[in-house]
This record gives sequence, structure tokens and C-alpha cells, in this order.
Amino acid sequence: MKTIITLMLLVSMPVLAETMEAKRKKAEMIERAQTLRLAAETAEELFENEQVTEACGHVNELFRGLPAHLTSIMSNMNIYDKKVKKMSKEALSLLSDSHALDQRCKKGENFQFVDPAKGEKLMKTTRKTLKRHINVIEDNSTSYNNAYYYNYEFHDPY
Repeated sequence: MKTIITLMLLVSMPVLAETMEAKRKKAEMIERAQTLRLAAETAEELFENEQVTEACGHVNELFRGLPAHLTSIMSNMNIYDKKVKKMSKEALSLLSDSHALDQRCKKGENFQFVDPAKGEKLMKTTRKTLKRHINVIEDNSTSYNNAYYYNYEFHDPY
């Protein structure tokens, strides 16, 4: 009887460790998405008040955090799930849009190429999308190990 109990404990330990790893990944993903959502929310408020200089700083923060968000979605979640597929497409779209806005922020003098109304609208959409991402991450498993790599070199072209 003792042997059976000991054997069951030995078999159940890796399962428990895997669950702890999945919980850690999930907590990291949620924290990252909340940080990005906060940056988008702050940028939205700053664009609303036409404080473009500070808003562009938050857009840059958002743009620099989105590749890690996308990579964690694609490498830790079930890529065949309909909601996760939608979330990965949205994350790619957010990355593209935030990159375009970040480039407009960096060009020209006195942010002449940045439209605060469009920036506010984009940040509002980003905030809502990231809120939805947080909900999907909370609801789904993060115990998958997919091979997905996204490499983007952040360098200042000027």
C-alpha cells in the first residue's frame, strides 16, 4: 500500500510542476497585457488633451511591449483555438498600427504628422482589444509549448 502511494506521489509531481509553470506564464502574460493596456489608456487620455509629446512616449512604450505580447500568445497558448487565432491577428494588427503611429511621432518637428484625434481613436481601440486579450488569457490554458519566434530590432533610424 505504501508503495502505491509513493508511486502515485512521484507520478503526480511533474503534473503539479507543469501546472505551476502554466500559472506563472499566465500571470506574466496578464501582467504584460495590463501594462500595455495602461500605456494605451494613458496615451488615449493624453491625445484627448492634445498633449502629443507625452502621448508619443506611451505609444513608443506600447510598441516596444507588443512583440513580447504576441510571442507569448503564439508560444504559450493553443494556436488552433478560434479565440486565440483572433487574438494573435489582433496583436499583429496592434503591432502594425502602433508602429505606424510611433514612426509618425518620430518624424517632423513639433509632431506635425500626428493627428491627436486619430491617435486617440487608435488608443481607444487598442485599450479595448487588450482588455479582451486579458479575458481570453484568463479563460484559456497557457500550458502549450509552440515554437514561435518574432524578432524585431529596435533602433533609431536617425
